[in-house]
Amino acid sequence: MGQSLQRDILELLAVSIRANREALATLRGDDSQYLRNTISRLTREKMISVSKTPWWSIRLTSKGVALLAEINEPLVDFYLRYSCNNCPGGNPTHKRAQCKASEVVALAKRAGVLTGMEKPARGNIGASKLRPEQSALYLMKELKFEEGQKVGRAQISRATAVLLSRGISALVYNVQGDNLTINRAPETSANYHVAALRLDVCEPQAGVADISRSIIVGYNYDVALGLIEEPEEPGKQDGERKTKTLHTAIKDRAITKTDMLYLPLNQGGAMCLQLLMRYSPSEIQPLVFTEAEIAAAKQRGRGEAVVKGLQCFELVTMNLSKLLRVKEQYEAGIENVGFVCLESQAEFVKRAMQTKNVPLRIIKEDAMKKLLSQ
Repeated sequence: MGQSLQRDILELLAVSIRANREALATLRGDDSQYLRNTISRLTREKMISVSKTPWWSIRLTSKGVALLAEINEPLVDFYLRYSCNNCPGGNPTHKRAQCKASEVVALAKRAGVLTGMEKPARGNIGASKLRPEQSALYLMKELKFEEGQKVGRAQISRATAVLLSRGISALVYNVQGDNLTINRAPETSANYHVAALRLDVCEPQAGVADISRSIIVGYNYDVALGLIEEPEEPGKQDGERKTKTLHTAIKDRAITKTDMLYLPLNQGGAMCLQLLMRYSPSEIQPLVFTEAEIAAAKQRGRGEAVVKGLQCFELVTMNLSKLLRVKEQYEAGIENVGFVCLESQAEFVKRAMQTKNVPLRIIKEDAMKKLLSQ
């Protein structure tokens, strides 16, 4: 057990370069004493070094790299390539980007996503490709490194990673506890690059999803609530263009040409990610509604299902763009609208709809785990 956790920590650091407490807790599932003891031991043995400024984080030492070589030798080359031979940038901007990456990688690993050297490499003719049952995460630093990008920050996507899978292919934005300022052109362009990446690393028969949704990762559902409730601001002027945020992208699909989904950094987020990767949106609806409920909505020409006379919508996948569209479309008759969500999402939905009485069909987490284990 101890060796397994040690290996997970070392491999997380090899892929993301640096990790913070939130990433380690996500990887483990909790911030347990056992996790803290393992970090303390690795620190005492000088396998990792701890930085406390501007916030707590850890990274590999030369001894840690040597231990990694014993555990997973191919990953050492990956780490050295993207860490400038174990000399990663140490300014606050670099540290925050690396910690953001660690949180996304930890969530992906919990959901069974291929990362680091596990996934297919770009441009390797004859190399193995991503199969239909697999999913892969490519950090943006990997793609920028390979493409040799030397452009200003405003010209590149603010995404942390790219996810490829049968059910969803998406840019992944890690907001942690804040919002993100974005520019329309780089985000739209990045989606085209995702499409090209898909063709490069996936088997033709893999059936990897088109780019129609993006994923936002944050610490909890309070962060999601802040994203959808943030008041509109004029924005900073850049010539005649206004700076946009993820809040405006959630409301205005034209900014990224995708719907924006939200995943918290916890077990519920990992479970939803598994659902998203395995099933397409059209396949998820029959999992949460009956055929008769879906047919009734098609007959009415409104909603995704009709449950006890209510227009109902699926929110298990935490599609924030859909949520705001429903609020706007049914504002005058919101009492006739219901949602299906996980038990852990129910409080968020009530707060987002600004009523404790919103009709909900609750799916227990155990039922979702059972579905995903099949």
